[in-house]
Amino acid sequence: MNTERTDLPTYIPIGLPHLPRTGSWEQFEVIKEWVEVCDNSESHSCRAMSEDSLPARVVDVGDVDGQDSVRLHCKKQGEKDKYLALSHRWGNPRAHESFYTDRSNFQEFQKHIDYEKLPKTFQDAVDVTRELGIRFLWIDSLCIIQDEPEDWETQSVLMEDVFNSAYYTIAASCAEDSWDGFLKPRPNRKTVPVRQKSGDICYVCESIDDFRTDVEEGHLSRRGWVLQERALSRRTIYFAANQVYWECGNGVYCETLTKMRNPKSAFLGDPEFPKSAERLFKGGRIRLYEEIYKRYSRLAFTQIADRAVAISGLENRLIRTFNTTGRYGAFEEYLGRSLLWQRDRNNLMCVIEYPTSRKVPSWSWMAYDGEIAYIDVPFGKVHWFKEIRSHFRRLTESGKSQQIPQGDDSPDFELSAVARDLRLEIAGHGRSFVLFDVREPRSTRELECVVIARDQDPDFENVRKCYILVISSEGEHTNKYKRVGAGVVEERCVDLSSARPIDLR
Repeated sequence: MNTERTDLPTYIPIGLPHLPRTGSWEQFEVIKEWVEVCDNSESHSCRAMSEDSLPARVVDVGDVDGQDSVRLHCKKQGEKDKYLALSHRWGNPRAHESFYTDRSNFQEFQKHIDYEKLPKTFQDAVDVTRELGIRFLWIDSLCIIQDEPEDWETQSVLMEDVFNSAYYTIAASCAEDSWDGFLKPRPNRKTVPVRQKSGDICYVCESIDDFRTDVEEGHLSRRGWVLQERALSRRTIYFAANQVYWECGNGVYCETLTKMRNPKSAFLGDPEFPKSAERLFKGGRIRLYEEIYKRYSRLAFTQIADRAVAISGLENRLIRTFNTTGRYGAFEEYLGRSLLWQRDRNNLMCVIEYPTSRKVPSWSWMAYDGEIAYIDVPFGKVHWFKEIRSHFRRLTESGKSQQIPQGDDSPDFELSAVARDLRLEIAGHGRSFVLFDVREPRSTRELECVVIARDQDPDFENVRKCYILVISSEGEHTNKYKRVGAGVVEERCVDLSSARPIDLR
């Protein structure tokens, strides 16, 4: 096909009528070209400043001919080199035996990992890494000792650095699990040859450029860890079912040679995520974190107790960008709004059983399994009570939280608040709306509330509403309370004259 002709309309994209065979040298030449163009571009800076800093452990894939065996490599003091990171689905452990590093094989894996015994997705990732001329590859299940709680706790909070410092990320978008693989044959693309008057032949091709369906709505993107992995990766190669995509700060490139832009989700492809949020006004920043957390709450986990930690790196990025403090999905700068979340109207949530060292407070949506939304509090039309205070710690210069006690011994765990009497039984029909998080109470008479905000002016029915957290005491003669729901109620349902200082846990 002659791509230099100019007699075609400019709005018609020019590209390849047939894709190269998966895993062929032609396909890797396309990928190498994407990398080279991105590396040498002056219009966008996608490469990590510290990309030569290796994680604690990486998989040494040997050379392109496979002459050197695959093995687990432990970083030496001051050692630097490029590495790729793999984003993948573990899959159902009942369907396949998991392949991972544990205490029993840790020493053996440092000497040799049998390539033939690797799950197909890992084999494909090794092959891609070799073909692209990179020596090291990071795979979570191999580079974290899975049956060593201390190692998992240490390494899991470093995901921000692992994916952000990778030369780029390999996303196994079309792999169902670790054993499925992603270097698969693709469906044949339909084409119709058209002979022009000049005698040249051009092809009218089936449009297969669908990043939203192939990637954003694909199986991999339904996994809880992947939202953070995508946002924190500076550049990503997606091996999807229909073609390969390259995403960097300059947009999305398709294997068909088409270039795409997706403004709605561009913030996730921002190589310096969430730098684009710095240009947003306060309302835009609020809508940004609400959208991210709503999307995240819909995702699935092999281990549901990962729900709080699998977004910690992304949360730290938001905290630094907003120049504030925060934890457990709440931000000091927007504390009231970030606490006013509700479960999905049609489904009750389930309390997640976290390890003692990683307990999550009841006021955080991270404490529960289920989808959330945020109460729509109108901008500029409410009075914020500011009677709820956090004890969040500042991040250190390295972006990590200061060393403080974890779980319910952490000062971040409790919020200081003011409790007021709540009378839901007198609420007018259609004028109050409360959703309980886990279960509907048999009686609401013992419930109390924390008022977050109140309408400045009454509505057309002369009703003023309060935006509240519904709370319940943890026992008699204690000021310790837990959240049980949230909603919007008529002002007359709240006894504003009753005020008692409490700790919300």
